[in-house]
Amino acid sequence: MNTKNDFFEGMSKSELAIKIQTVIQTYEYDQEFSFPLLSDLILKKHYYCSRHNLFPVLFRKKPNARNNYYLEAHFPAHGWHRTSWYECVYPKNHKKILEQRLRYAVYPQIIAYKNKHPICEHCGHNPSEEVDHISPQFNTIIENAMSLTPTMNLEVSQQKMDWLTQKPLLLPEDHPSIEYVLKIHECALLQAVCRPCHREITIRRRMIDDDLRYAA
Repeated sequence: MNTKNDFFEGMSKSELAIKIQTVIQTYEYDQEFSFPLLSDLILKKHYYCSRHNLFPVLFRKKPNARNNYYLEAHFPAHGWHRTSWYECVYPKNHKKILEQRLRYAVYPQIIAYKNKHPICEHCGHNPSEEVDHISPQFNTIIENAMSLTPTMNLEVSQQKMDWLTQKPLLLPEDHPSIEYVLKIHECALLQAVCRPCHREITIRRRMIDDDLRYAA
């Protein structure tokens, strides 16, 4: 009998995640393997595959510096495609999807700024690796932009997305949220920083925000 904690095949989300991770860890990079439980999960829970009846028959791990590996799934007639089992278990909400698309939109501006400032503007020694948003902070820009996009529009655009192209779905440049982000971001106060400095700045900024919150 199903319980309220059952998510898939009698397992909770956390139990399912542990099982999938345990099995995947037994395989080497680029080693092809079948995993019926994961195939069924993607068929039934993946936002695109579930609508188009796409069933992966094989999987393989590919090296990834950030997360140790990413997963590719093989679909008959469509070949290999990067696929996230994690997003089947813990799907992104529409707000997260929009935030990701807005980040894609300003990425060229961020890269251009970093290329113009190859040395960290904070310490003055290390090569710059990232861009810090001094004012307004990037989260503030994103939050204001997202208020311009109704949730229904996000749902419609996601349904039209062709996941098999492996390209990120970008909102049109004349979309109100995109226009707002590009306009504000172009005038924002930025600084190119190395990763250690960016981490230090972020921690200090959070501490200040916490102090202001407690003082309010």
